Amino acid sequence: MLAMNLQNNAAPRARAYRGLNRLLLCILIGFVLFPLAILWLQSLLPEMVSACGSMRWFNRPCPMCGLTRGFWSLLTGNAAMARGYNLLTIPLTVLLVVEILYRGLVSTPWFSQFVSARMIRIDGRIHLLLGLMYVAYSVVFVMRHW
Repeated sequence: MLAMNLQNNAAPRARAYRGLNRLLLCILIGFVLFPLAILWLQSLLPEMVSACGSMRWFNRPCPMCGLTRGFWSLLTGNAAMARGYNLLTIPLTVLLVVEILYRGLVSTPWFSQFVSARMIRIDGRIHLLLGLMYVAYSVVFVMRHW
């Protein structure tokens, strides 16, 4: 009876986690398409579109300034130039690729049968840690550049 109850609770949790991962996968693909959209809009409206609101409104760089140019430099094979635009370019690109692969895998019904409550907690804690690391980076960045 207890084993059956645990199985009944695991199925909705796996479906919810699979749905969340599909949503996150769409958001991650949007992050990949965003630089393309910005570059396209800048070619059409060079005076109207700025990739960074911080530079446009405050004339100060934000912690993400240079990521679009760095991403394109990395795609053309120039890792040194990519790192020069923003130190986070290479780590974020690697993280983005890993996230897209992981979210794509976890979004499949086949893989969701292996999802456990522990795996969901670990996933949440990893992303909490990554978020805290970004906040710390942003604070240090703002203190140095503003």
